[in-house]
Order: sequence, then structure tokens, then C-alpha cells
Amino acid sequence: MNYFSYFSEIEDTFIRRRGKHLWISPIDWALMESWKERGVPLHVALRGIEHAFDSHAAKKHKR
Repeated sequence: MNYFSYFSEIEDTFIRRRGKHLWISPIDWALMESWKERGVPLHVALRGIEHAFDSHAAKKHKR
């Protein structure tokens, strides 16, 4: 996987989970870049994003 694919995959996951286009903020890009620099595997980053969205949805339904 090349350098840019890592970021594209993460961005695509955000868009898919939101159900609409999401602009990634400069802070989000810096966070993703830190994951890449630290060697966080893509599948781990994606699993974390999925978990965050699932947790948020579960909390929303409990209200």
C-alpha cells in the first residue's frame, strides 16, 4: 500500500459511515499522519473508526 492509499482508505471509511461527504479537518489529517508515522496498520485504524461510529450510534439510541 502506498502512502496516499492509507489516507484515502481512512477518508473513504469516514464518508461511508457518515452517509455523506465529510471534509476531513487539518487536525484529523494530522492525527491520521501520526498514525501512519507510528506504524499503525490500516486495518487497526479502520477498526478504531468503525468502533467509534458504532459506539456513538449506540449512545444515540439509548437517549
